[in-house]
Amino acid sequence: MSFDDWTLALHVVSAFSFVAGVILFWALIVAVRRIDTPEGTLRLGPVAKVGNATIGIGMGGTIVLGVWLAFSVGGYDIWDGWIVAALVLWFVGAELGRRTGVAYLEGTKKAEELEARGRGARTQSSSPSTERPKASFCISCRPWSSC
Repeated sequence: MSFDDWTLALHVVSAFSFVAGVILFWALIVAVRRIDTPEGTLRLGPVAKVGNATIGIGMGGTIVLGVWLAFSVGGYDIWDGWIVAALVLWFVGAELGRRTGVAYLEGTKKAEELEARGRGARTQSSSPSTERPKASFCISCRPWSSC
């Protein structure tokens, strides 16, 4: 196998890593919608870190190796329409991911604040509070709701 073959293989593996990270975050969204305590929300933090790593590796690998391949492999140019479209989609995906990450961190910070104030545990007599985060992803999933 040539160097370009290995680069292409790693480029495809990077794309799979990105898709795996996105699927992991969707699974987290489904799981976290059932959590109604800050402690439960914070417990999913390590899983989110794995998702961040897989998405980071995937996004970095696809852009770096993809641009390398566009210059390295004969018959392709960086200004080919499908390559330009792929680059635009990559940048759109990066921006959407950044915005979602900001929303995710707002829910996590709120859960940390509530946990620090000792409001992490719910008792039978406690009434639902609007300060309690429904989920760390509530802002990105349901922007119309008041978590």
